[in-house]
Amino acid sequence: MRPLLLVAATALVVNLGTSERAGATPPVFLPPVEASIERGFEPPSTVFGPGHRGVDFPVPPGTTVAASDAGTVSFAGPVAGRDVVTIDHGSGLETTYSMLSSIAVAAGDSVGAGTPVGTAGVVHPGGREGLHFGMKLHGAYIDPRDRLVTQDVSAAISLVDVPVGDAEEVWDLFGVTPPKSRFTAPAACVERRDLGRADAPPNDNIAVAVAGIGSSSDSADIFEHPPELLGYPSERVYRFSYSGIEAPELHRAYDPRDTFDDIRRSASKLATLLRKIKQLHPGRGVDLIAHSQGGIVSRTFLELMDRYNDDSLPVIEHLVTFSSPHEGAPLAGEMKEMLDDGNLGSLALKLVGGAARRGMVALPDPTSEAVAQLAPGSELMEALAAGTTPFGTRYLSLSIPEDIVVPATVTQLDEGESRTVRSEWSLSGHSAITASEQARAMAYDFLRDAGVACTSSSDRWGRWIGGLISISESLMAESLGLVGP
Repeated sequence: MRPLLLVAATALVVNLGTSERAGATPPVFLPPVEASIERGFEPPSTVFGPGHRGVDFPVPPGTTVAASDAGTVSFAGPVAGRDVVTIDHGSGLETTYSMLSSIAVAAGDSVGAGTPVGTAGVVHPGGREGLHFGMKLHGAYIDPRDRLVTQDVSAAISLVDVPVGDAEEVWDLFGVTPPKSRFTAPAACVERRDLGRADAPPNDNIAVAVAGIGSSSDSADIFEHPPELLGYPSERVYRFSYSGIEAPELHRAYDPRDTFDDIRRSASKLATLLRKIKQLHPGRGVDLIAHSQGGIVSRTFLELMDRYNDDSLPVIEHLVTFSSPHEGAPLAGEMKEMLDDGNLGSLALKLVGGAARRGMVALPDPTSEAVAQLAPGSELMEALAAGTTPFGTRYLSLSIPEDIVVPATVTQLDEGESRTVRSEWSLSGHSAITASEQARAMAYDFLRDAGVACTSSSDRWGRWIGGLISISESLMAESLGLVGP
């Protein structure tokens, strides 16, 4: 059966059978299994309070679970040891199929209404057999019963047979207003603006600032332009230390040399901080706000550590990165090539590295493990490229055109949103992005789930300039004889 016919029939039945529910949203989603709801939606009293953020269907394990509507699979994988599938239906609507025993789709798949997405397992750990089904609108949980079709539509299915292109006429025929998620484009993007200092926090989460390589407790761009500018109260802001945690601020003083360590070890230290934060703020989500290497440390924690069976960790709701080399830093790649060549460039880098390790120069150690891991094609970069955005975490990557350390061409995310802010016409673009009021506004809107900034000319010519920067740096290294052609 074509999905459109089922939709049209559903519209008719709903219009005739539920007209007495004045003001109710016309249900437009099909039940994912053939069963009655056993446990309903129980909204929490607070954003992070207890509740039941969905509905439960009592079905035997192995029962086929079907997509409630057409959309794109945005997540398919394990969460806390259970298989989960999330489908993005556009216009801010998502459905989630939880506690599955198997998954039949992959992230990025397009599915239609009724497409099998997996098989049911158990409702909750230690609970009854069945399926947990959730629905979100613009990031907020809503009661699926308000949009689920519960009437028998079998008698009405044959009433209409029209081409998909005439979908809107079908709704007109039945006198039903078509839901936006079907016949209009996704919700409009957010217009770009500037933000000096937010008057209110974007959400109720804890914010953790993660600085980049070469930073210190006393000198870090993301600490100088901290999450407080995004409206987070100081009591809900923590600053990650590459040296570890120490009471009372959970921040042990660190210097640039601590940032040269293996990024995986730094990610483990971030996990330690987050565990402590969960103890102090139970039930609250966390937003990671990162600059440069800090974004890679954050992603390493999110994507490569075994977090799913660790109940001691909080939920990470957002990751916002400023000039993070998600595809690897070209300068780090040039340094690696110089060291591998063993020529004049190699000797120069070793001298700089020795001075950096002694704290004699304010430069990253080019011979350090962290720099090697930031190089394009490194084992860590390849592992991150093959990783998957964790379920429930949204990513935003911001870049700036004049960044010669991390060009805009290498800040793109395969999963998540990427934007280039307007130029600040600064010689230190890598630092300037953390002070950019346009970048701050983009981050703020993203963190409050208002949407992602509209694309603009900055996205196009900013990346073009980033490409020129990358090529120029490579050609310069070759012309100086530091690397081979």
